[in-house]
Amino acid sequence: MDNEDELRAIMRNLPEFYRTGDISGYLNHYAPDLQAFYSGTFMGFEEACKFIRELFESGGKSLNFEMGEMKIQFGENGISAVISYTWRELFLFKDGKQTDTEYYETNVWFRRKSEWKIVNVHLSTLRDYPISTFR
Repeated sequence: MDNEDELRAIMRNLPEFYRTGDISGYLNHYAPDLQAFYSGTFMGFEEACKFIRELFESGGKSLNFEMGEMKIQFGENGISAVISYTWRELFLFKDGKQTDTEYYETNVWFRRKSEWKIVNVHLSTLRDYPISTFR
C-alpha cells in the first residue's frame, strides 16, 4: 500500500472512532507536537485532547455524523499531506443540549516512524442548523 492509499484508508476509518466515542483511537492519530485551532481557540496537544475527551465524558455523544468530499494534497517528499473536508454533526452534550453544526476542517499530516500523524488542525464552523433539519 502506498502513502496515499494508506492515508485515505485512515481517513475513511477516523470518523468511525469519533462517531462511536472511541476517543483514544481517534486521538492516537494526533502527533505530540499538534497545534490545533478549533473554531476560534488555539490549542496544543494536551489542550486539544482534553477538549475532545470532555465532549464525550459523562454522556456526550455524536448522534449523527456525515463527512463531505475529502481533498488530499501531498508534499513533494510524499511524507506530508494536507487534507481538507466538510463535515456535519448532530451532537448531544452531557447537559442534554443538542447542536447540528457544519464544519470545514483542514489537517496537516506527517508520516513519522512509519505512521501518519496529524500535526495541525484548523476547524471552522460554517453553519449552525436548527435541530430538526439534520438529513
